[in-house]
Amino acid sequence: MRLFCVALTRLLVSFESYVQLCVLGCFRFLNLSRKMAAAWASLCCCFFCLLPVTAVHRENITAAPGEAAILSCRVPNNDRITDVELTRDDLGKQHVLWWRGWYDEGNQHPSFKDRVELLDQQMKDGDVSSVLKNVTKEDSGTYECRVLTQKGKRRKRSNLGSDPISIIILKVDSSVSQQLLEIKEGVESVLLPCKIPTFERKKRHVEWSRPDLNPSMVHLRREQGDALQNQNPNYRDRTSMVGKALETGNLALTLRKPSVRDMGNYTCSFFYFGHKVKWFEVQLKVHSGGVPTWATVPLVLVGAVIVGAVIGGVYFSYRKIKAPQVVTVDSGKKFVRLPCKIKGRLTKDSRMAWTTKEIYLAHVFENSENSENGSDNSKEQHNDYKDRTRINDVERGDLSLILTEPTSRDGNLYTCTIYGKDSGILKTKTVKLKVRAPQVEVNSGVKSVVLPCQTDVHLTEDVTVEWTDGHKCKVHVHNCDPREQHSYYRRRTEMKGVLESGDFSLTLKYPTHRDRGNYFCTVSSRGKVLKRIEVILKVRVPRVKEKSQVKSVLLPCKTKVCLTDDVTVEWTDEDKNKVHVHRSDRPEEPHSDYRGRTEMKKNRERGDFSLTLWRPTCTDKGSYFCTVSRGEEVLVRNEVILEVREFVEKVKEGVASAVLHFRTTPDLPGDTEVTWYYYDPKEKRKVCLCQNVSEQHQFSRGQMTVDLKTGDIRLHLKNPKVKDSGEYECEVVSNNNISRSTKVMLEVTGTDQYQDEREDMRNGCRPKESDRLLSKTSQNEAESPV
Repeated sequence: MRLFCVALTRLLVSFESYVQLCVLGCFRFLNLSRKMAAAWASLCCCFFCLLPVTAVHRENITAAPGEAAILSCRVPNNDRITDVELTRDDLGKQHVLWWRGWYDEGNQHPSFKDRVELLDQQMKDGDVSSVLKNVTKEDSGTYECRVLTQKGKRRKRSNLGSDPISIIILKVDSSVSQQLLEIKEGVESVLLPCKIPTFERKKRHVEWSRPDLNPSMVHLRREQGDALQNQNPNYRDRTSMVGKALETGNLALTLRKPSVRDMGNYTCSFFYFGHKVKWFEVQLKVHSGGVPTWATVPLVLVGAVIVGAVIGGVYFSYRKIKAPQVVTVDSGKKFVRLPCKIKGRLTKDSRMAWTTKEIYLAHVFENSENSENGSDNSKEQHNDYKDRTRINDVERGDLSLILTEPTSRDGNLYTCTIYGKDSGILKTKTVKLKVRAPQVEVNSGVKSVVLPCQTDVHLTEDVTVEWTDGHKCKVHVHNCDPREQHSYYRRRTEMKGVLESGDFSLTLKYPTHRDRGNYFCTVSSRGKVLKRIEVILKVRVPRVKEKSQVKSVLLPCKTKVCLTDDVTVEWTDEDKNKVHVHRSDRPEEPHSDYRGRTEMKKNRERGDFSLTLWRPTCTDKGSYFCTVSRGEEVLVRNEVILEVREFVEKVKEGVASAVLHFRTTPDLPGDTEVTWYYYDPKEKRKVCLCQNVSEQHQFSRGQMTVDLKTGDIRLHLKNPKVKDSGEYECEVVSNNNISRSTKVMLEVTGTDQYQDEREDMRNGCRPKESDRLLSKTSQNEAESPV
């Protein structure tokens, strides 16, 4: 029987079909001898041990409001990743993040806008983890990470169909970890505790601070050691941390000779990839013997004099502080020098570090006793600076940073810090780097734009020219395999310059809003970079702004092309779905999202191919393209960006009902399913579901009416209260696909206490506990929201 239990346990974690087969087999032979049952159980165990099991990474994480949550996700193989999607199980078809070579915000949930991004966009070693910044209690839930590799097939306007490779359960706990320490003045030292889980060894640091001080930094520890150049003077030479604090997770701070002025709240903040991941608070109380009453007045007078003297000293010292030295260079230069000099040379066991204002390490030099001339430490260097930096002349005390191939992205504030043998700071110097790059600005709709690249390199057989964008995608290659070019730029680029004379300018056809950004022309020979020039492209695109639920919106497209029988006009959206097609030889049906909702102007024979889009909703926002072609030749390609604001329905508390209106595609089929949702601060909840749509559907708080012929959908909410205010969404599903959806904001005005609380929540505040206790009676009598 013991062998049987082991086999049954293995069956429960295997595939469903095999579970049924083997369980039935085992139970069938239970009535036989013990040897026979044991043999069957052993056979099942051996069989299932050989089955492949797909490992899904599962992780439970806890974060406090205001922190950044790391949602871990890693691809097990080395296939090229084309899509990364992060979803939450309660958001329906909307996603948390979708990276497709760029961040697609078309169907992103509004609460995650500008708050989530990939931790490392280079996705080295298959690491596609994402960071959710400034988390709130409403972010709690189950997140699923999916990826699409180059072998997969890209999907349009919908979620990736693959199984998740990582499932993360996030819990946001509003209770801040705080500890109270009480000591007496005169003790030798006090230990401020702070313990965190260990993180992977890269791009991490911890900062102790006191928010009531300026500067607020008490102690800063990076991978290379302490960085105390911005430390508050009151704590100079009085703080320390253990040597391997970041490796062990023991971030406790030792404060020597604590006094009454050290009393206050200390914050221990742990940063990962520049994001605050964990933070704890320690309240320190320092007790003294007290001051006699007769000495209070003299002490106040003396304190006033001291404060005046300090303010005067700070003022005159501030006037003497020099602004950071500014170094300006043009992009395309081979290198730039950031000056920093000392008298003599570095002593033994000293080191120096160049850092950016984000505390990223640009270069580290260590002069240890075991090394005669010192050495560069590139292990903790930021990826953007690897193999691009060196120190000018250490022997003569010239610690200037030589940065090769500077680009506009290198423009930053750099600090040179020199540490002594005991990790004390000997000298600091700040340099501001400005990198100028040529800019090209065009209007969307032009046939092409030229990105200049003039060099003195003569093109030979061993010279390679490569154009890349800001995401390091290959835009155009010369003397290389053309299959290396990114699919987005295929058949859109051409080098028309005199290549033999060094003119490697790139022609980019039909630039759009998505093409804006930085481009780099790299000329190399046998692996050695000869020239690298940067160009910034700006594309101006007309924008059309309109409110949701208006009757129609006009997307302009005026050209000089006369409409003839051989001319085709095609409108598409940013996902390449057909919005409207005008073709004389054969008609084409548009995408289901736009069926029966588009119309071209009547004067299209004069070249006006503007499109009328009926009943726009928030899901229609994005870029639209008007392509006019004759056969395979593209004559005109214009772009327009549509911005649709949510419709707001305003009513007063006490009215009989509030009507939320949505007009969708006409002639709905009979099996259409209509669902209304309500977004409260915690979750997305279903209000009303209507299957096999009829003319009217009743529910507890009202009714929903649907007109199949006109597509008119109305939700009647009886006796609306202030607490019913918020965001509502209507989804229309036909043939198991979401054909249309929209969002409507309901604002119910009144004098209810819930209105004040909702306003506080929108402004980032929470109701005070005292206010909740005072209004406890009215809160118990209030009805529940929709």
